[in-house]
Amino acid sequence: MNKVLLLSIRPEFSEKIFSGKKRVELRRLRPSVEAGDLVLVYTSSPQCELTGAFVVTEVQSATPDELWDKVRRACALSRRQFDDYYRGSKRAYGIRIGRAWRLDRPLKLACMRKRSERFHPPQSYRYLAPNELGTLMPTLTARGLLLAQKREHSAARRQSVIS
Repeated sequence: MNKVLLLSIRPEFSEKIFSGKKRVELRRLRPSVEAGDLVLVYTSSPQCELTGAFVVTEVQSATPDELWDKVRRACALSRRQFDDYYRGSKRAYGIRIGRAWRLDRPLKLACMRKRSERFHPPQSYRYLAPNELGTLMPTLTARGLLLAQKREHSAARRQSVIS
């Protein structure tokens, strides 16, 4: 099974991911993910809830200027915001977002903590173990996420063979 990454994302950017306006998630540190991996979106304060997921199609690594040239139309930031975010960084990472979907019912932080007392939302990101995913997510939702991930990964592989 591929990795499952839990990303903390500010509400305005979470909304842009699910509306399709943001197709690249920017990071200063490179998470160990690749095409086909599943990312769960934890929308940070004031919402504090698991709101949805997306499948990674590609991870790009470049200098900030090079990455800007590749993602400026997909990152939902102005050049100034982008430069402020990467100020002092020599490397910049862009996680390309494949299919993204909202959960029918977002999972509140309090609910996640009831299911797993040790659960703490990440400051930036962290990886979930398969048993942790099953504990946090309702069974049908977790199965649905994993099936969607597998379909997206298969489609990405077919596309790379065609290219």
